[in-house]
Amino acid sequence: MKPRRTWDLKNLPNVKVVDETAAALEGVQAERLVVLAGAGVSINWPSGMPAAAKFLSAFYDECLPKSCDRGLFIPASDPKTSYLSSLNNFNASLRFEVVISVVQQKFDKRLELLDVFRDGRPNHNHRCLNELARRGAIIITTNFDTLCEEAGTGEYRVRVTEQDFESAFAEDGPWVPEFWHLHGILANPRTGEERRETIVASIHDCWNSGELFRLDRAKGHALERALSERDLLVVGYSGSDDFDIAPALEASNSELRLIWVHHTPTEHDMILPDGITPLVIDRLPSLERWYRAPAANSLATMLADGTRRPDRVKLLRHDTARVLEELAGLPQDESQPAEAGGEKGPVDLRRYFEGWRRKFLPDRATRYLLAILLCDAGGLREEGVRLMREFLFEVLPTLEAPSGSPASADAFLEMLLMAVESDVITISMVEAIPGFQELLQQRPGVAAAVHTTQARIHLSEGRVDEAIATFKEALRLCYATPQFRNVEVVEYETANALFHRGHATGDLAEAEALAKKALQSSRAAVNPESVVRSTILLGRIIGRLSEIHLTKALEYYFEARKEAFKTGRERLIADASGDLGYFLWVNGAPSHYTLAANYMAEAYRIYSNQEVWPRLERMATNLALCCEALGDEERSLMAHCMAFGCTRHTGDAETGRQALERIRAGARSVLPGKDLEGMSDEEIVTFVYGELRSMEVSI
Repeated sequence: MKPRRTWDLKNLPNVKVVDETAAALEGVQAERLVVLAGAGVSINWPSGMPAAAKFLSAFYDECLPKSCDRGLFIPASDPKTSYLSSLNNFNASLRFEVVISVVQQKFDKRLELLDVFRDGRPNHNHRCLNELARRGAIIITTNFDTLCEEAGTGEYRVRVTEQDFESAFAEDGPWVPEFWHLHGILANPRTGEERRETIVASIHDCWNSGELFRLDRAKGHALERALSERDLLVVGYSGSDDFDIAPALEASNSELRLIWVHHTPTEHDMILPDGITPLVIDRLPSLERWYRAPAANSLATMLADGTRRPDRVKLLRHDTARVLEELAGLPQDESQPAEAGGEKGPVDLRRYFEGWRRKFLPDRATRYLLAILLCDAGGLREEGVRLMREFLFEVLPTLEAPSGSPASADAFLEMLLMAVESDVITISMVEAIPGFQELLQQRPGVAAAVHTTQARIHLSEGRVDEAIATFKEALRLCYATPQFRNVEVVEYETANALFHRGHATGDLAEAEALAKKALQSSRAAVNPESVVRSTILLGRIIGRLSEIHLTKALEYYFEARKEAFKTGRERLIADASGDLGYFLWVNGAPSHYTLAANYMAEAYRIYSNQEVWPRLERMATNLALCCEALGDEERSLMAHCMAFGCTRHTGDAETGRQALERIRAGARSVLPGKDLEGMSDEEIVTFVYGELRSMEVSI
């Protein structure tokens, strides 16, 4: 996914990179300093805390089926790989927060998966940070461990909850070292008491804490004040956290200094795909540019927005440990073993995840379900369907008791229903399973899930009235089952079916009421995806009521796009951006067409990368017509070529015919003198597309 902020080349802000630590830190005083410390400070020996990429890689190795294609989940760590050449891998990769969200929702509600961060001992970085805190610096961290506190002796203060932050800057008396944990802690460093309820790790948690900690206002105000009154040093933090921390840094106005350490790897360090050169520039086919390193792009955003002055901002390219050493005046103890980038730390990830798997993924059914849900979260539909088929037709026949435990039975049932929706098996095959009808009688929640699946199939086949009746029966069962989860999803699906029925007649009152209820339920359940989908649906419904409601509908579309970006899920971003663009094109003035085309192009690129052929076909067609209205014949012709190509996957002959007609007509204007006679339809489209690419036409 591209960064939140991009620029054309001439307006790309110039970020100053320095290599000399002494010059960059000259005049910095601990008592006037706030240090933001990320996960990078806890990697070195003897802490050995795993970075996100290493954590996920070990998790996948131990917890996914051996046949799962892990290369689809994590992009290759080649610093020389450009963004464009690895675009598909980046889009398919699953960020740490998304994986944690899937695990928490289905398998490990208490997030015991994160207990790996309770192990480890303070390293030299922690000792330096503790020394800076003792001398007056405020240490702010996103880490779940409390190794900074444990690295020293004496009194200190830990701030984690909203109540903790209400008294920030209010205490009188002598200075007490301050440690602020913005994403919570796993345990109290003094007593060992669990504090996992404070953890912000899943996509749901990060979504809740966005917009400068919108829900935790005391935390947000304290952070804002600290950043405005003190110099800021950023260490061990890449800036890729674009849910709450990076936006908070970018939005904070300050005239003081900001020194962001862009760690220069040693031979032992893990090289991430960002590379080690911070000012490498990448671009989209639309020619938008940004700095590949998230830290550089965040700094560029600050400069562009005017929240920081160019002469007060530096990106220090240096070894993190050496920077902290020099600032704290605390040299490495030569009697200690040499640091080794975390490779020799105390945490054995393989054994750790093996133990977690035995507890939370007791058999092959649960492991396959985890893999399929991760595929769904990452937009990897083809791999998800392959794993479903593999489990149902190859693995299942070899299992003696596929539903021996409740967890296994639930996983098995969920995969069956997902397979039905993916056309791998039919609902009648599921209903014929021995004992299945008795299960429906005993567990209303299972019956509700089956009805929801049946209703989705009815709707996809155009049987709208049957779909509505079946959805309503599912809703009745949901409301009668207090422990039923995801009722907001069933409410949304029912409202969507009602919208389909009322689209032609304008009878949308029931759909509007239920969509609003679904949005309310989604927020209460902290379900960001359902929030986005319900908000998009409300935009569609309100936009159909009458012209006087168009402004309100537009507000819903913009809100949906904003919420979609918080989830980090590209498919949602594409849906929200595509609907917003289409709405602006159909209902807006000609002055809105350029903005409409940009939003639809954003959706087009994501659908294209993920090969979502039906949606890409519709988006390419609409974008082509919008570009025609703008007089942009080249982009229009490119989009028509893509729409024609999609029809080879969707079987939509009429759209293919119309696209081909426009390609023939457009080629005469855009490619004068090119002879298309004697070519087949496929040859014409291939030739025209190739010519446009050679002309550097892009969408």
